Amino acid sequence: MLIKQTDEYRVPDEQSAVTLIEKFRTNQVQENYFLAQSSYTYHKKTLKGEIVDEWYIVKIVKEFDEV
Repeated sequence: MLIKQTDEYRVPDEQSAVTLIEKFRTNQVQENYFLAQSSYTYHKKTLKGEIVDEWYIVKIVKEFDEV
């Protein structure tokens, strides 16, 4: 029986990260889980000192009730 699940998502910007977390917070009752933890971190890829790619990683931890 699944009791805890951790997922990570890559999104292009901070607003998308905040929106995704809010989506999981809103859907937790409908989808029968408790949003135990959520966070996001900024990442970038540089080449010769120049930023060539930027993104955010959103971490979602869901807990499920034992039935």
